[in-house]
Amino acid sequence: NTVRLSCDAGASAPAEPIPLAILALAYEGPPATAYLKGVVPLALADALSVSPAIQIVPFGSSRTLTGEKLDVVGRQLGVKWIVSGKLAIEGDDFVETIELAGVSGEPSLWSREVRGRVSEIVALSSALAPEVIARVGARANPAEDEKHRRNPAAMEAYLRGLTLLEG
Repeated sequence: NTVRLSCDAGASAPAEPIPLAILALAYEGPPATAYLKGVVPLALADALSVSPAIQIVPFGSSRTLTGEKLDVVGRQLGVKWIVSGKLAIEGDDFVETIELAGVSGEPSLWSREVRGRVSEIVALSSALAPEVIARVGARANPAEDEKHRRNPAAMEAYLRGLTLLEG
C-alpha cells in the first residue's frame, strides 16, 4: 500500500503528490542494533506523512534497493526523489547521514549529518522531515503534525518489532 496524501485544496485543483522513496540505510556497527537501519527510514516516513503533497513508496518496496543507482531505483519505484544514507553506531552513540537526491542523476540536493544517543534516534531522525518536505517543494500540514506527535520510545519499539518481523 502506498501512503498517498492529497494536496491542500486551494482555488485550483490539487497538484499530483510528489513521489518519494526512502531506502534502508547502509549500516556500520554491532549486529544487535542493525535493525535500526530500517527503523530510521520508517520513522522518517511517518514524520513525512504530515505533508499532504508527498506520496511515500512503502518501505517494503524500497528497503532492498540500497546501493543501486538512483535513476534505476527511481524508474523501478516510479519516484522523483530518493532519501538514502548511512548509519554508524558505536556504543550508545550514533552518526547518521541522510541525503535527498533527485533520480535524474544530479548530485544530492540536500544532506544532513545527525549525531546523538541511540535512545534518541527516532526523535532525531523524525526531526529531519520538515527540511525534506521543504526541499522537495511541498508543505507540511500543521494540523496533521499536531496529530502525529508520538512517543519516540514507543515508536522505536514498534518500528523495531516491525523491522524484525519483516526480516
